[in-house]
Amino acid sequence: MVTKHAYWIHHAYKTDETISGYIFLPKCDCSNCGYTSSMEKKVCPSCGSVMDRTAPKDAMVEDVIKE
Repeated sequence: MVTKHAYWIHHAYKTDETISGYIFLPKCDCSNCGYTSSMEKKVCPSCGSVMDRTAPKDAMVEDVIKE
């Protein structure tokens, strides 16, 4: 069996209320299969990828928050 490697892509939305300009939400996607999880895990529950890769700095999903 071949071990797959991936990283978590975090969901966030833009705001002027933080230094970074983003508020990160409690969900992230697997970079390999796209599975959405409510928290980071060491292995993706969907595809079995080992989460040992470093995400690129621009790897983020921007969600729109309706007020």
